[in-house]
Amino acid sequence: MKKLLVVLLLFGMAASANADVIAAWDFNGTNAVDAGGILAAAVLGGNVQAASITVGSGITPQNTASTWIGDDWLPTATLADAVLNNKYLEWTVAAAAGYQMTITNFAGLARDPGGTGPTNFVLRSSVDGYTADLAVYQLAGNQALSTPLSLSGQTTVTFRYYGFDPVRVGTTGTGGFRNLVGNDLTITGTIMAVPEPASMALLALGLGALVVARRRAKR
Repeated sequence: MKKLLVVLLLFGMAASANADVIAAWDFNGTNAVDAGGILAAAVLGGNVQAASITVGSGITPQNTASTWIGDDWLPTATLADAVLNNKYLEWTVAAAAGYQMTITNFAGLARDPGGTGPTNFVLRSSVDGYTADLAVYQLAGNQALSTPLSLSGQTTVTFRYYGFDPVRVGTTGTGGFRNLVGNDLTITGTIMAVPEPASMALLALGLGALVVARRRAKR
């Protein structure tokens, strides 16, 4: 019985993992124009197949050095307008075959919108078809963003960062992310192997045997 308990404990330890960087982007020395509108992550965690950032079809990539920004966010007065007109930045993370992710945090360096860019941003994801707000931000200058998340059992997740402004509707607007030091946009979480059916059956069998043995011991 002790051997069975040890096996089950080892199984549980193998299924657990500490939160780490899943994917991260460094915008130093590049921009959305030079990168051709799409940029692969500079850092990929173990068992992550791919990760990239791009711009929505309603945004025009901008070539300011060491940023990931775009023009033509405005006039977009509401979140509904931003969704309808594809006013967003987008990044996607995909786990390797046979693995799944639990995403626990997003962090980024938002660029100062200045006097013309959108000051309101909303983060959504493909997990629910971009319907629920994961975070709502109001910018007042360069700002470090950090948002706890709880997206478990995912193989591929795409995030959209929608921008709008109910006041600055008469300007074209520039907005996005900037470079400081190191990673400028980071997705944190864990990557785990998808349990094989045989492994799950073995675990269920072991737990059942443990329950039966404990009941007999109480008699």
